[in-house]
This record gives sequence, C-alpha cells and structure tokens, in this order.
Amino acid sequence: MKQIEKNKQFLLKYGISEEDTELLVANGYTKTKIESVKIKELEILFPSEKAKEIKIKLTRQPIQEEVFMRLIKETELHCPFCWNILEEKPIIIHHIDPYNETQDNSYNNLIVLCLNHHADVHTKREISKNNYPKKKLLYRKEEWIEELKEYKAGNRPAPGSETTSNSKTAKISILQNWNGSLITEYKKLYFLDHSEYIIEEFKKSIDKITNDICNHSVNRDYNSNLRSRLDNLLARNMGITYLSAKIEKDIKDKITIYIKTNKIKINNSFFKLGQLEIIDSMTPSIDNDPYCGSKVEKEKYLLIHELYDSITLLEEFKNYINLFKDYILLFFVLGNNGSNYDENIKVKLFCEKGSVLVTQNFPIPEKNLIKDSDSMISNLYHGQTTHEIGNYPDYILSHTKNYIPDIEFFGKKKSENEIYKENIKDYKENIKGTFNSYEFYDDSDFDIITLYQNYLQHHTSNNFPSAIICRSNINKIQYEITTKNIPDKITGIIGFKK
Repeated sequence: MKQIEKNKQFLLKYGISEEDTELLVANGYTKTKIESVKIKELEILFPSEKAKEIKIKLTRQPIQEEVFMRLIKETELHCPFCWNILEEKPIIIHHIDPYNETQDNSYNNLIVLCLNHHADVHTKREISKNNYPKKKLLYRKEEWIEELKEYKAGNRPAPGSETTSNSKTAKISILQNWNGSLITEYKKLYFLDHSEYIIEEFKKSIDKITNDICNHSVNRDYNSNLRSRLDNLLARNMGITYLSAKIEKDIKDKITIYIKTNKIKINNSFFKLGQLEIIDSMTPSIDNDPYCGSKVEKEKYLLIHELYDSITLLEEFKNYINLFKDYILLFFVLGNNGSNYDENIKVKLFCEKGSVLVTQNFPIPEKNLIKDSDSMISNLYHGQTTHEIGNYPDYILSHTKNYIPDIEFFGKKKSENEIYKENIKDYKENIKGTFNSYEFYDDSDFDIITLYQNYLQHHTSNNFPSAIICRSNINKIQYEITTKNIPDKITGIIGFKK
C-alpha cells in the first residue's frame, strides 16, 4: 500500500494533487500557513494559476477521514486507468461530479487518478465530446477495486503484471440492429418498410378520433347549451357577431375521401354541429369563448378539425417517405464481446462512391409535418434500444428544434411562407444535429464516414448515433476499426443479404 504522511494526507483531502502536497510540505506549508500567505508567496513555488487554484481548494470542505481511508484501502491510491499496482505515480482525488457544482465529497463521487489521466478527464479533445463520461469513471473505479480484491485474495496476478496469454482482451465488431435484434447477416431496410409502423400509428390515431366524433351526438335538448348562450349574451350586446358553425368544404372533402378510401363506417350525422355558433372573424377580438353552443357541439367541432390535421400529417408523412424511395436505412451497432473494456475507438466506413445521403441533401417536409419533425426524426433515424442494445454514449450536444409559432410582431402577423421558411431552417439544423457525431469525407474512390466512441464496456453493444442512409443499390461497405487496447486494425466487409 502506498504510504502517505499525515500532513500530506490532510492536503490531499482538499483535492490538491500528491505532487503539489509534497512540494508544499517540503517547504514547510500547512493549511493554516497557506491560508495566511498571499498568492504571490505561493507563486515562488507554483505558476500563478496553480497558486490561485490551491488557495481556492482550501476553502472547500475536506473529504471526511472515513471516506479518505476507504479510498486508500480499496484503491491503494492507484489510478484505475493506468492499471498497474506495481508502479507508483503521484495521484489526485478527483470529484466525478464537479465539487463547485455539487459540494459532494461522498465516496461514490470520488475517484483516484494519476496526474496524466486527471488532465485527460479535464480535456475535451473534440468539441462537445467528453472522453471520460461519468459512467466510464464509475465503471473503471468499480472494476479496479474488484480486481484488487481478487489480487489480494490470491486469485489473480498483480494488475499490470499480466502476461499476454492470460490478459483480458476486448473483441470489437460491427453488428446490425434489426428491429431491436442483433444480427450478423446484414440486410437492407427500406424507408417504406421502416416507416410502416409509424403510418399504422397515424391510422390508429385517426380511427380513434373518427370514433370519438361518431360518439358525439348533438341531438340534445336546447337547454343543454342555454348556459353557453346566456354567457355570450354580453358579447352580442357589445357588437360581437356570431355565425353558424360550418365545416369548410376542403376539410369535409379531405376527410370524406380518406373515410371512403379506407372503408371506415361513420353515421349520417358525422359532420352535423347542431346549433353551434362561432364569433365572426371580422369582428373585434375579445377575451371571450369564441364558441356559442353545448359542450358536445364544441368538442365535435374541434375533433373534426383535429381529424383533418391528422389526415394531412399522414399524407405529408407518406410524401416525405416517398422522397426516400431510392434509399435504405442501416442501423449499425458497435459491439464488444470480449472480456475487457476498450477506449478511443475509431470506426471508418468505406461506402461505394456516391451512395451516402449527406445531411445537406435531405428532403424537406411539407408545412404541417415540419412542425412535428422532432418526433419524426427520433422515430425514423435512431435505432431501437433493448436490454441488449444501448444508446450511443457520446452524443454531441445538438440543435434543439423550436417550432416557430404563428405570432404577431408589432401588429403584423407572419405569413405562412415566412413561418415555413423559418421552420425549414430549423429542420435543417435539427437534421445536422442528429447526424453530427459522424464525419463525412468525399474520397476519390469512396464516401467515407468516421465515428468516434471513447469507451465500450465488455459484453456490451451500443447503437451507432443514428442510421446510415445509403442508396438502395449499394452492395457492400468496407470498415476499419482502431482502438487503444487492440494493437492491430480490425477490418472487414459488410455485405448485404438479398
């Protein structure tokens, strides 16, 4: 076990590195003395930023003695990422969730790291990518503690002294997610086939609304809407005009065509609204219920419009999918069937030239569908997760779509075309965000897609960030995988089963 003098232990509890505590103690510094001196005096020993950092850390609450001693006992104060109990390195106690955000000095929030890995944890090598996420730190800490227990019990060699023959190894491969199942015989998934379940959900929703409309009978006693009419009497006295409610011809025609095409049975009073009246749109606006009629009449009117909107969305979704008729979706999975984790995993896919659909060439949804494109993108372009397939862990923070509402600025209402143009811009950003974990390269011979995953636990499979979208006539994809712990490149060919 690494021996740490008590005065060094005291400073380590404040999150100061072992290297810095040794320098401080060697120069006669205690916590009290550090607190009393000015930063300029510490700058004799340390760079200015480090001197300021030490002063700030001493304002924290120290790690409790029992927590510190448990860390010593269970980790031997060795870095789990170095994985070598035989090599002594200066360490630091790192807060997994930052102390300045949580003030959490509990055992579960602490991990011992060497100074190099501590620097790595605080470095983001690529924009918005965290190479040491919380899950990775916690897993590695737990794994190191368990292996040390086995070593102390005499059940394994000292960590770091393993020979090649008995060392744990990762086994990385690319699989395919086929409707939530892992397969190794790759198949093409056509857009229309993939979208069938979404279309069925649309139809179920339309059937339910249609049934609700049929169940809304407006043949009630006039007294049922007397209260509503009395409530609107004041508005009439103020010059507000009410007109008989009617279903517009284009709405009625679209619903009728859908009902006949899909052989849906409705009653003869399906479009009848009873005595419902609506405020004339040409009269001044007031803060009042725009409807004059019974509750059933109002609900039926709104349900009919909801039905029209749902049918419109279904039509636009089918039109959108039809634009992809020449493309397939490939939901790949990165799997590790070995006995050890791996990290710094880089995947290259070499696709046939001109076969990959890049984000700037994505088709644009129509005016109504684009308002709901967030959920559509989530359903279409992300692989299913199951008990054996996890999500891609390294998503770059992507653009969040904000549907542009129909609002007025300084009394001027935005036109439909203005709103549509703004929603198109937002949709494009959303598509770009969905696929931004990939890097696309246009080579003379291939369309190349690269993917980085910082960590993959053993016996684990994770979805790629999103689908790879290729032309349906693609025959094969070559791939190349490099990792930190596997010395040789992993190469292979994805050939599609016909």
